[in-house]
Amino acid sequence: MHQRLLIVLCLLLSSTGLLADDFAHLVAKSGGDAQPAATIVFADDAVRITGVRPGGVVVLFGVERIVHDDFNQSVVVWDERLSDDDHDGAVSLALKQPMSPFTVLAVVDENNGHYVVATPGFIPLTIPPAGKLHGNDKGEPVEFQNGMPYAEALVLRPGKGAWVAHGFDGTASDSDGRADGKIAIRFDAMKPIHGRPETTAPDHLLPQDLLIVINPRSLAVYTDDVKEKK
Repeated sequence: MHQRLLIVLCLLLSSTGLLADDFAHLVAKSGGDAQPAATIVFADDAVRITGVRPGGVVVLFGVERIVHDDFNQSVVVWDERLSDDDHDGAVSLALKQPMSPFTVLAVVDENNGHYVVATPGFIPLTIPPAGKLHGNDKGEPVEFQNGMPYAEALVLRPGKGAWVAHGFDGTASDSDGRADGKIAIRFDAMKPIHGRPETTAPDHLLPQDLLIVINPRSLAVYTDDVKEKK
């Protein structure tokens, strides 16, 4: 199983957020030409996904924020590829312990880019799309920028591949290199998602590409199934 990335943050738990029953899920956003969305069920021992194309593959991408007894927090980044090998329209991800209610997960059909974003315990904030994609001299989107110090990002090109990146303000993963409270993630620097062959990341987004970015501190979500140059 893919080793999860664990980052310890010394933050106090916000009092916001609603606890949910073990099997509850709340859909934050979905997209993909009005096709029926997959259903995500958060159980104690697994995340179960139904409504998958029979025989298809989905990408599971998200952030889980765990609050410990001493009020420190851990951030777990989920980066998985799940295949419906038995053609029953369902896949699952085994868990060693229930996911925190402070979790945001996206499930994306690898073939067509249809997606759903869900959570077991609360509705996350949405990052407005306007002004976040920055282009080259041809107007092709080559970079995501936003005023946040830390971001996890996924780009999926339907039928071609999926790539991920995590960026920290002012580090080498921040393309402007400045500690200015703003993160900048270049698409050509992203890495293939776990379970995919090594493939070169796109140097710019194309129409129908999907970009998902999550702020691990606030769990705010940005989604953009690109329709045209921005």
